Amino acid sequence: FIKVDWHVTSEALGALCHLASKHPENKRRIFDAGCLELALEALRLPNMQSGDSKALVSSTDSRIQPEAELAMASCGLLHNLSCDDAIKRHVVKLGGREVAEGLGSHPDAAVR
Repeated sequence: FIKVDWHVTSEALGALCHLASKHPENKRRIFDAGCLELALEALRLPNMQSGDSKALVSSTDSRIQPEAELAMASCGLLHNLSCDDAIKRHVVKLGGREVAEGLGSHPDAAVR
């Protein structure tokens, strides 16, 4: 569903981010459901519907960046999941740091 509608994906990841911030057991359940991979996929893909002309292109390179709302929701979820040391190891192993570094050139200052 990530590729179908980035708005829905952003809202869903934002809600998961909120839940992950509340209780430690929420982090584990969200992680066990595969949402870590979902958030990373959302950050790695252009996340645009076919032909969407609103894809963001960084001013410092030609990489297509995710919409700011989607990037912030995804990064927030990754951050909240990473507060659990056991999950943090998975975030690092799956390339979370590299994905975050790639957002350093995002055209929206709130994402950087």
